[in-house]
Amino acid sequence: MRKLVYVTHPFGGNFDRLRDMRGVMRNLADVGLQYILFWAPWVDVCTCLVDTPENRSRGLKFDRHAIMVSHGLMEIVHGKPSSGQMTERKWAEALGLPIVTANGYDDLERAALDIANELGVT
Repeated sequence: MRKLVYVTHPFGGNFDRLRDMRGVMRNLADVGLQYILFWAPWVDVCTCLVDTPENRSRGLKFDRHAIMVSHGLMEIVHGKPSSGQMTERKWAEALGLPIVTANGYDDLERAALDIANELGVT
């Protein structure tokens, strides 16, 4: 069975924070997760390129649906999670999804291995 991992990222309207998403995808793919959904609001926000409360709300609605079809959640935090990440975490917890936290980009490899183990992908 193919596994889908939802990856949260502290965007907060700062496009500089999107650096190295290829690294996130590579680390997850390297441990055998074939389908990867990463930071879903990016899809929505990039269509308008304007960070407003209305666009964030629209993005979070998309996120909720994406989390509902995911098998697990990996959050990338830099210090503390953003308000959007905390909302996404609550949704994943309510669904009983396994959750793994990567403490910054340097922790991605370990987090990818942990979520793969949680999901039974080896």
